[in-house]
Amino acid sequence: MVLKIFLKDFDWGNVEKEKVYRVKATLKTIKNQTTNREKILNDIVSFINESDENEF
Repeated sequence: MVLKIFLKDFDWGNVEKEKVYRVKATLKTIKNQTTNREKILNDIVSFINESDENEF
């Protein structure tokens, strides 16, 4: 939610465009990494739930 605000709704006012671009690029990277980690964790949980054995 915070990322959405800074990426779309936040009024950057008089901040230099290059700085805004760099901040938004960093925030997009964080968002993508978070999404990728969530997918990995969901895959792991799914694998464990499908397993007949307690492998851990």
